Amino acid sequence: MSTGVIIAIVVVVVVLVLIGIGLAVMNRRRRLKRRFGPEYERTVACSPTVSPGAVAPPDQAA
Repeated sequence: MSTGVIIAIVVVVVVLVLIGIGLAVMNRRRRLKRRFGPEYERTVACSPTVSPGAVAPPDQAA
């Protein structure tokens, strides 16, 4: 196998792993939001680790 093929395989695997992690995080957030509703929104909005624009205000929630 050539070096280019090995690099391509590694890149594809890394991208797939990142996509899987992203989907898992989105699924977890969705489940928490469904379970806790407005309480989840308040907690995320007050969390110092979340940027202010990351959470929609309650009146604009989908």
